Amino acid sequence: MKKRFTILFIFFAYISNAQRTMFGGHNNYVAPLTSNDINVVTAPTNGGSLVLNLDARNSNSLAQSGNPTTWYDLSGNHNDATLYGSLAYGTGNGGALNFPGGNANYAQAKNGVYFSGTSFTIQSWVYPIEVLNWNRIIDFGNGAGQNNILLSNTYGTSGAPGLYIQGSQFQANTVLTLNNWHFICATYNVSTKVATIYVDGQPSGTRSNYPIPTNITRTNCYIGRSNWGFGDPNFHGGLGSVQIYNGFLTDAEILSNFNSTKAYYGL
Repeated sequence: MKKRFTILFIFFAYISNAQRTMFGGHNNYVAPLTSNDINVVTAPTNGGSLVLNLDARNSNSLAQSGNPTTWYDLSGNHNDATLYGSLAYGTGNGGALNFPGGNANYAQAKNGVYFSGTSFTIQSWVYPIEVLNWNRIIDFGNGAGQNNILLSNTYGTSGAPGLYIQGSQFQANTVLTLNNWHFICATYNVSTKVATIYVDGQPSGTRSNYPIPTNITRTNCYIGRSNWGFGDPNFHGGLGSVQIYNGFLTDAEILSNFNSTKAYYGL
């Protein structure tokens, strides 16, 4: 009997360990979603809605095994992203899309008008593995210096997130901890022309007199890749979600989004 108990204990310990992958350093394992649940604000108080909602935890957004080829948009706008190279799904902390770095590995969302001369919010769960120059979360534009809106997990090699809107740029005050999950957000208020970066639900830097984004179709809507070529290396780490609103979220709404999803990332 004692021998049988020992064998069962080893077996279940092995299964438990197998559930944690590259981005599952915390022990708060949460099973991937199996339905089209949306755990974030869908309609900001100040107007607008989700125009892009990519969620690696959700089986309706991303295949929950292997190397998916499409990251499906849950916003209802069909702004799906094509996955290139060897991007892989991982189960750690509720599900993530793993970006191994290298020129061949990135995602590209459908051409579209994501920024239409109005307020906006970009938010993403990010797991940075190393600090690489201007390592992109997103870079939506039409080439280098062509109407680019980009959010980076590091401004240059500072390790602090950076926001760039058509030539104007600034960095957050918070340096990200490598090999940990962070909730990175950027908002732009078209009425005040104020841009703000948030880290883990808290404001971490603001700039005024930012340019109004041009209302234009952007064709190079990269996730994890730069429009300036590979001098800014492709993203290396994990992305749990990428979401864009055509309105700006309040401090309270951003904190709500952080709190409603953080358990999936072991926080």
